[in-house]
Amino acid sequence: MWKDSETDLDFLDFDYLIGILDELIKDESLLPSSIGVYGDWGSGKSSLIRMSMKRAEQRKGTACLIFNGWLFEGYEDAKTALMGSILDTIQDNQTLTDKAEKSLAILYKSVDKFKLAKKGLRIGLDMALTGGVGKDISYNY
Repeated sequence: MWKDSETDLDFLDFDYLIGILDELIKDESLLPSSIGVYGDWGSGKSSLIRMSMKRAEQRKGTACLIFNGWLFEGYEDAKTALMGSILDTIQDNQTLTDKAEKSLAILYKSVDKFKLAKKGLRIGLDMALTGGVGKDISYNY
């Protein structure tokens, strides 16, 4: 069986697809947009994305990130993590003006509030379902 790992080297002759994706990404008249890459298992979707990212990152002012939404429990977890990842990428890869840094700080606080509210909701729900803090639970077998 072949190893299933993506590459940023074009072993699959995807150069024409990389070019099409690059043109779609650069076309500002299409913004905002989402681009889907579909194919069978092992057909090279992840490799195509990696190669497209490699090309896009060669342009000045372009930063790319990989985000795996499957790693999170639900929509809110994934949304908060995605927002945090985007902010981290901007902070790590861009030279920001003072105004941009202040805006970034405000956005980080918003993401932190999402996390805090979710934790508070989860704790409150746990307490409501279990009847409060410190309640003894005994099991008879």
